[in-house]
Amino acid sequence: MSAGALRRVDQNGVSTSCGAAVGAFKALKKGAAPESLGSAGDTQINYIKQQLASRLDNLDMAPEQISYVTYQMYVMIRDFFVDDILPGADYWDDVSEIAVLGGIMVNRAKGGDRFMPLMFQTRTDRPNSAKDLYTEAFGPLPDLEMALGSREAADIVKKKSLNWEKKAKTA
Repeated sequence: MSAGALRRVDQNGVSTSCGAAVGAFKALKKGAAPESLGSAGDTQINYIKQQLASRLDNLDMAPEQISYVTYQMYVMIRDFFVDDILPGADYWDDVSEIAVLGGIMVNRAKGGDRFMPLMFQTRTDRPNSAKDLYTEAFGPLPDLEMALGSREAADIVKKKSLNWEKKAKTA
């Protein structure tokens, strides 16, 4: 079986590990333009196509395209969470500290699935209070250059901090 293919319990055939991501990727590969989120069709796939289209520049350098797309999906979701949700004006109303553990699920045909952590940080509601706990908890970050085909692509997966400024409340 290739990357992205998975035989699930109680299913007759092989399915993809993330149908929406694989569907969006296949549509982009065929030349489909990202659609607006309000257009008819699948909003989830349209959103993924919009976000994924600009992240495929190094795709041809990667040895396995679905693996490359998986890491790009992680970056897309991580960036949305860190850049758009956490800085929200109301996010910190009921919390004073958060811990963020991010990564990808590696679906395996045998031996059970595994979680591959790629980020582990805490942050309080004070600016610039992020603390990176990854190395303490898991050891050094994995070197993803070989899997992603370039140092640039590997560095994008690794580099992100929870340090940002809270967005102002609007009326």
